[in-house]
Amino acid sequence: MQNKQPLILDAEHHAALFGCLARCTLSTLEEQGPAAVREAVILYGNQRGARMAMRAKAAGLPLDMATYNATREWQVVTPGAAHQHPAYKADPMPAYYVSLSSSCPWHAAWEKHGMLEEGLYYCNDVDVALLHGFNPELRLTVTKLLTRGDGCCEMHWQDDLDHKAAEELVQERAAAAGKVMGWDYHMCHLYCSFISVLSKYPQCRSILNAA
Repeated sequence: MQNKQPLILDAEHHAALFGCLARCTLSTLEEQGPAAVREAVILYGNQRGARMAMRAKAAGLPLDMATYNATREWQVVTPGAAHQHPAYKADPMPAYYVSLSSSCPWHAAWEKHGMLEEGLYYCNDVDVALLHGFNPELRLTVTKLLTRGDGCCEMHWQDDLDHKAAEELVQERAAAAGKVMGWDYHMCHLYCSFISVLSKYPQCRSILNAA
């Protein structure tokens, strides 16, 4: 009998878990569903951002955009599945820049599993929530999303640090405070965020079981 290969978790599994949780929440809670899913996403993002800030402070790093990018906690396992950035443009003002992503492992997973409608709930709020949890004084505006049917994800970042200088600092700071967490950790955190929100509803257990 051949030994089964262990399941290697990746961004696709994280995306699919969110899709299942969101779908079951929306179908069960009906009119209350969208607010509950959004609350879970914001809670999840705020907590991740705050955790990144704690590590940054422990390493003596400033809570600017360079440190935010250096303390990101995830890394895709599947080769070629990471975000693709075909273009990057900067405003004449050094404190403002725009990032464009033409592909995303979460979007690819939701498209594959027929969960783009659910995935949009994640994309609408997670990045802003992450940044707010890290440092509420930093600003991000998301103007386009792949899950919304746009050709790319377009994000407008604002900071008081020159973006070119920030790029040079990211690797240095990542060595000081960066910590990549396993996908099992991120999936458990996501699941617990939904538990925290859904515990206010009598249908909590049935939603989680269905998901």
